[in-house]
Amino acid sequence: MRNLIYICFIIMLGCDNYLMPKQSAYLRLDYLDPQYQLTENNEFPFLFETNNVLSNISDININDESIDFIVKYDKLNGQINFQYNNVDSKETLNAYIMDLKKTIETHSIMANSIRIRDYVLEENNIYGRIFDLSGDVASPYQFYLTDNKNNIISGFVYFNTKPNYDSILPAINYIENDIINLIESFSWKKNK
Repeated sequence: MRNLIYICFIIMLGCDNYLMPKQSAYLRLDYLDPQYQLTENNEFPFLFETNNVLSNISDININDESIDFIVKYDKLNGQINFQYNNVDSKETLNAYIMDLKKTIETHSIMANSIRIRDYVLEENNIYGRIFDLSGDVASPYQFYLTDNKNNIISGFVYFNTKPNYDSILPAINYIENDIINLIESFSWKKNK
């Protein structure tokens, strides 16, 4: 009996539970450096560069009124949905831009802040606006480009996951760089 008491005493004194605070850490996401290549589709009335390392163009739907296509980022679990429209008048173009702004306003309800940047590349006849929405929104990055006459293209970034801004921020930043390159390399074929 005495041996049992000694063993219990040794076990109780020999086993210390030290509580260690959890170390703060962040998930490190390393993406491959982008390599841009000019995307030429004979049915598109425009040219632009895409990142051929992580993205690919799919779901092309061409009809008389519009061209819809998606630039997919499978490894980022995201995509950019594009829609091109050729309109017949300045009034129709302005109405289309107002519809885009209304769509963006619906996404902005959940946003913490919105950063709006205008883009003007007069030498290529490109005028546009970029909407960067921070917060848990369905589409954190949206933009449109136009020639201010009868061509307009819009893009909306979506992720195939529940919106959690902090978690998807590295992917948003990566895609943002691709969008900036796309805008800077964009040109209308009619101007060539």
